[in-house]
Amino acid sequence: MNPPAKRQRVLRACDECKRKKKQCSGSQPCTTCLSKSRVCSFSTAPPLTPGPQRDPTEYHQKARRNIEDSELRQASRRNGAREYTDIPSPKDPPPDDETPIENPGRLLQDGGGRMLYLGDSATLSFLQSVRRLVASHLGRSSFTTDSNRHKILEVATSVSPSYQHNYSLPDLETAQYLINSAFESITGLFEIFNKSTFVSKVLETYREPLDADPQWLCHLNLIFAIGLLLRRDVVLPSPSEIELLQRLEGKCMKRAEVFYATAKHLKDPVIAIEEGGIEVVQSLFLMVIYFLASAKRNSAWMHLGMAVNLAFALGVHKEETLSVFNSSEQRARRNLWQSLYIMDCFLAASLGRPNSISSISASDLCPFPPPSASSPGATVQENSLVFTVNASKIIGNILSRVYHKRKASRSIAYFLSLRLSEWKKELPEELHWRRISDPNEPQDLTLKRLHINLIYFHGILLLTRPFLLHQIAIKLEGSTTDLSPTTQGQVPKANRPEQMFCFHGACVRSAMHTITAVYAAYNTSTLPRRDPFVVYWLFSAALIILANTFCPVHAEPDSEAAIQKALAVMSFCGTKDPQARRYQTILEDFHEVLTAEAKKKSKEQETQSREGQSIFNVLFGDELAQSSCFNNVGNGNTDQTPRSQAGGAGDGKPNDAQNSARIGQEFSNTYNGLCSAEYPAWLEGLPTVSGEALDFDGAWWAGDQDNFISTGDGEVPLYGLMEPI
Repeated sequence: MNPPAKRQRVLRACDECKRKKKQCSGSQPCTTCLSKSRVCSFSTAPPLTPGPQRDPTEYHQKARRNIEDSELRQASRRNGAREYTDIPSPKDPPPDDETPIENPGRLLQDGGGRMLYLGDSATLSFLQSVRRLVASHLGRSSFTTDSNRHKILEVATSVSPSYQHNYSLPDLETAQYLINSAFESITGLFEIFNKSTFVSKVLETYREPLDADPQWLCHLNLIFAIGLLLRRDVVLPSPSEIELLQRLEGKCMKRAEVFYATAKHLKDPVIAIEEGGIEVVQSLFLMVIYFLASAKRNSAWMHLGMAVNLAFALGVHKEETLSVFNSSEQRARRNLWQSLYIMDCFLAASLGRPNSISSISASDLCPFPPPSASSPGATVQENSLVFTVNASKIIGNILSRVYHKRKASRSIAYFLSLRLSEWKKELPEELHWRRISDPNEPQDLTLKRLHINLIYFHGILLLTRPFLLHQIAIKLEGSTTDLSPTTQGQVPKANRPEQMFCFHGACVRSAMHTITAVYAAYNTSTLPRRDPFVVYWLFSAALIILANTFCPVHAEPDSEAAIQKALAVMSFCGTKDPQARRYQTILEDFHEVLTAEAKKKSKEQETQSREGQSIFNVLFGDELAQSSCFNNVGNGNTDQTPRSQAGGAGDGKPNDAQNSARIGQEFSNTYNGLCSAEYPAWLEGLPTVSGEALDFDGAWWAGDQDNFISTGDGEVPLYGLMEPI
């Protein structure tokens, strides 16, 4: 027996069938009207069409945006800002609130000829946009025609595949030196192993070397390789330290590469990934750090992806899976997952590629705010990784909400700036970056402070850099568009606080803070010659200062001193780090172009001044010497010297305690008495604070707490991302 025919639905029915609610065939005439000998007619209304199919991921995206918006508004309330009910939602900013991303992603060629993608958030993409602007306004130069501008540095290994491994371990003294170097170099950034547990296992291995597991020996050799690459210079080495360093010098190849090759030969995690456990995740993560230190960023990206996927498979990212492990294993798994997330955010931002770990996946073990930030008895060592995770989480939101959409809106920037401000307030005083310049502090603690605070500063750079590049492009185009956040010189409404903030100026100021902090660590002999994280953040900041020097959209009188500091640090790191050497070349070329252009403009102005004076000499003679028309022009600024003088590209290190004290004083007073920029028109109508005029920098930062200005019925927190040094 044949099954009944399935009923066919039609787009529309005839008028008669519709009136009698009968089934209609949809044809004209339809079968029902034809059998009844009725007139079959259809109305002129358009036929019904199926509605648009919803994207299956739309629900999850909407839920994620709602969670983020809730967190941002909670941060706004914690910062003392009243709830603005009619602020445009960050997920739907008005058209005039958006700034396009001016630096599109690009393809760069590695040493093997492959084309590798770098996205919008990568500093090299920003560099390419700056190069185009410089070339169009200043012409061709060594900076714009660099032969390597279409390439990405990926250093090849020098160890031959036929190298015979002997698997011998260095002596215990050398091993302890390399282990301490490795753990100190990543302090404040990652915690892959518990150091005390790791050292105890090393001592056991040296007592019973034949019982060592190949997986453990793989970890040990990778730690040796990282410690050797990222070791710090010894200022006054003892004879034993000199002998130790001589033992580490390879006779025919780089010893760090030998350690890496031995680790890979013992237990290659790429091969063992299918059946591997958390030990394989740790091996892959150590390889990521090694590749970054060796200037192999794409290799680091690939190995991190494998580590993250294996961690997902092992359930490392879930809080509920921790109950089956003891307390030490729980801590190890939590710290490993947080370290993976920090590294993922760093590589995603520096390469402009999507995050492997979304903010939702990271939420279980990466809370915000810190759960134990203010608990009694909590130590800096216990909390430092939590603050690094939270700063990275804000960077992850910046990448997804700004660079992924390729539009930077002021409302989104405002909400994310509140998150950054909240992070700064949660940071304990012993981790504050103002203490980096103290030469009496332990060097590992100084480096920890530097790493943690540079993530914060780089988050501000990522958030505000699109606004800076947009303002530069507008100014170079000679547009009549007002560069200030408002137009027509009118004060923004109280319900749009984000329109009051000078985001491009915050970008420049954060870059200045980055350079000052790195230079302070350099002067205390804390900075190693290889630190891929610090070098990248320093290069990003120096490029911001040079771009603002090329087309000043924010007055910064100490820009030249800051560039000299950055070049000094890059020269110091470039003796060992090929990536720092490449960055140094780019910065020097850009600086030379700007210096030559400044000399050219100065000579032109001098010529015009002489031509202008000639007619006055003819008409007035000696009266010109007594005139103030050409003498002491802008005397309020010409007599000022930069408050911080940096050396050239040499070491520039202090020779005595007095010089160190001067550096510390300079670090804490770099921006006091900052020369004011051109007074923005939108500030003229603002009310005063305590009966005094509201200056530009005072509207930004207020020293030890966020500044407020009255706006009628409430108070609006000004841009409290940073405090002046």
